Order: sequence, then C-alpha cells, then structure tokens
Amino acid sequence: MSFEWNNLYRPLSAAQLGVWVAQNLDPANPVFNVGQYVRVHGPVDTALFEAALDRVIREADTLRLAFSDASDGPRQMIQPSLDWNLTTLDVSGDPDGKRTAKTWMTADMARPPKLTDSPNGLAWCTPGAAGHRLTC
Repeated sequence: MSFEWNNLYRPLSAAQLGVWVAQNLDPANPVFNVGQYVRVHGPVDTALFEAALDRVIREADTLRLAFSDASDGPRQMIQPSLDWNLTTLDVSGDPDGKRTAKTWMTADMARPPKLTDSPNGLAWCTPGAAGHRLTC
C-alpha cells in the first residue's frame, strides 16, 4: 500500500516503535491483537449501532492511524477518513450461537496483523438461540 502523505506523517512513539519492531521480527505472531465480546440483552437497531461505531471511528484519531515503512523508518498518519465495514456473523439458526461466535472471534484473533493495512476489526453477531447478541 502506498500513501501520498504530503508531509503529514510523523515518527512512531517509543511504544509504537516497539510493537513495529516486534511484529516485523515475527510477522506471524498475533500477540498484539486485542479483542473481547460483549453480550447485549434486548433489541438492537443494527443500522443505528453501525452509525454509532462510524461516529466513534471518525472522532477517535487512533482508530484511523495508518502506518508506512518509509526510507527513514516507520511513520504514522491519521487518515482523514476510513473505509471500514462491520463484519456480520449470523448465528441465529445455530443452537450454540455463543460458541460459534466465540470460535469465530478466536480464529480472527489468531490472524497476525499487517501493520501497513488499515485497521478493521469490528464484527456483529446476530441473535443466537439464546436470544442474545455478541459484539465481537
């Protein structure tokens, strides 16, 4: 991926540089992935939920960071916008939807990140047999 940053890129912080170096030393290691699920009881307007997530992404600069490996070292830039999509996992017909959703999330967390890709790790699991939703 190539970025035209027009002098908007900045060096990484010490902590970011540590993650960058560690991930480049072992690119197949997913240790820096972070995830959890939240059980939501009751009805949820999925379109409104997605709109709220979109607003959070627009307002939280750290969720729009892009990284590049420049000739003088790794750089970061806050993207003005981010094309993202909400992954939806339909477990409504699954008698053990909670287990299916958690298995999916565990597999997703095991994939190593590519630090030069745009962040995208939001998923919505539709109601399972128990009538609850899981936001992964």
